[in-house]
Amino acid sequence: MDPYERRVRLTLERWQSDMKWHRPGLLRTWSLRWQRKLDGLIPLKVHDAMAQGVRIGVSSLLGGLSLIPVDNKRLTPFPPLLEEADRHLPPLLDTYKKWAAAEGAGTGAGGLILAAVDFPALISIKLKFLQEVALLYGFDIRDKSERVFLLHVFQLAFSSPERRQVNFEQVKQWEKTALDTRQMIAESIAWRDFYMDYKQYIEFRKLLQILPGIGAVIGAWANHSLMDDLGKTAQNAFRLRYLQKKYGLDMPSYRRQGHIE
Repeated sequence: MDPYERRVRLTLERWQSDMKWHRPGLLRTWSLRWQRKLDGLIPLKVHDAMAQGVRIGVSSLLGGLSLIPVDNKRLTPFPPLLEEADRHLPPLLDTYKKWAAAEGAGTGAGGLILAAVDFPALISIKLKFLQEVALLYGFDIRDKSERVFLLHVFQLAFSSPERRQVNFEQVKQWEKTALDTRQMIAESIAWRDFYMDYKQYIEFRKLLQILPGIGAVIGAWANHSLMDDLGKTAQNAFRLRYLQKKYGLDMPSYRRQGHIE
């Protein structure tokens, strides 16, 4: 293991600790309380449109939809250089944050109805970004099990504090999961649960987007910050899988071994 990969391994240790021990703060607790009150003010048709957008996005991805062109020339033979993949991620993320912010500003300026349109549109942007990241780290998104892994990364990025550890374990154990088990997971994904977890995570920021006069500014900020959350999680998730696939490492063993040559 080269020096850069050792440093990444230490970063992953801290990330694992954050996933395990992070608890909701006062702001999170307060926002959840207000979410429940404000949720009832949104028309049912808006909620239905949001849920439908998630279902279509998730189903399309599992069905083989590629949001980016993929061929043998585009694929990076595994293992690519980890430092090189990490170097290309920040500019890629910046591009998607700007794209998401522009989309949020446009729909935020349109009030409640366009805010409903923004929800599935942002899902598509995020799924496209995850496909780009997978290719960057040498994983073939034409494989259905890899597309299912993208959904786990998505869920982890937008987990509630109560479900974060469970979602992290799914990501952490994916390299060890047998192919037939991966297929069963793909077939059993509950898209409604997927939607509810995501909705709860983003709702406070997105609800502010419907406020008259400041919707565009809030929409841009919300989408930009949500993409940033996804980018950090995606990088660590694919770093973890990279090291596991290349060396057969498991996160709990890092501290016990101290270092691995």
